Amino acid sequence: MNSKQFSFSGPLAFHIEAFIAEKRGSGIKFVAEAGRLREIDRFITANGYADGVITPELFSAWSVKRPNETESNRILRVGTLQRFSAYLVRMGLESYISNVKLNWHSKEFKAYIFTDDEIGRLLTAAHSIKYSPESKVRYIVVPMLFTLLACTGLRVGEALALKRTDVTFSGDTAFVFVHSPKYDKDRKLPLAPELSRKLREYLAEISLKSPDNGLLFPSPGGRIYSLCTVHNIFSKLLWSAGISYGGPGKGPRIHDLRHSFSVKALRKLAFNREDPQRAYPFLGKYLGHKNLSSTQGYIQLTAELFPYIVKAMEDYCGHIVPPLEGLE
Repeated sequence: MNSKQFSFSGPLAFHIEAFIAEKRGSGIKFVAEAGRLREIDRFITANGYADGVITPELFSAWSVKRPNETESNRILRVGTLQRFSAYLVRMGLESYISNVKLNWHSKEFKAYIFTDDEIGRLLTAAHSIKYSPESKVRYIVVPMLFTLLACTGLRVGEALALKRTDVTFSGDTAFVFVHSPKYDKDRKLPLAPELSRKLREYLAEISLKSPDNGLLFPSPGGRIYSLCTVHNIFSKLLWSAGISYGGPGKGPRIHDLRHSFSVKALRKLAFNREDPQRAYPFLGKYLGHKNLSSTQGYIQLTAELFPYIVKAMEDYCGHIVPPLEGLE
């Protein structure tokens, strides 16, 4: 998909297309963002902002929350306009840049961090949950799928898209090649020895149960699982594991397995007294983050859940910035 598939007709159409071309030239797909820029283009035209300048009034009007709109969607819209406006200024044009801070961790968002015990109960439930006779392939697929999600922090869409050829072995270590459509961040993940062993055994078993299918986690019908189906399975696992579920939009969500993996990885870094500045890029690469700020977003969450980790980090690197005495 490219910007020519969108219809830009407002006074900033030329600059919108140039902005999209710049982003895609740097290797970013920029598909959803281009769609939001089309909305901005239409908004400018429909509301009479015809002078080709993003004014404070235009920004304020665009930032108003729409009826039934989620806060996360509003943040995406406002953030797109902020970045486009910053681009215009870079190009030497007059444009208003808001200093409003977009808070992703709003009251709507509350990450649920699973305890080690809860993860154990969840995976036990995945091995024991009952399915209909025609769904017998789920007996082996579901436990391995959720084990991989919990132990690698993979996005559920990335896991479901995996093919068996994406898994390779070098000695006792399994490597999973992840084709990530998000930010074009393809990556190759090494797995821990025990997880590698389980995956090797799983591959041998699934090849017998579903020999003609290349998917790593095929559905009973041989197709890729829908996200809706996996979320329904996840809700059943929570119930079976005795983990309270608040309902749609409240969680725990399946994506919280990724949050839990990230927080526990940072906790392990603190206990191992490793230099966080050196470790964050590696964790971000493993998770497929676009930039370091995405990984650093877990730091505050880790500190809130495990305040004693702050002390551990200060003991390790607090000397880097010594206290300044005599200053008020």
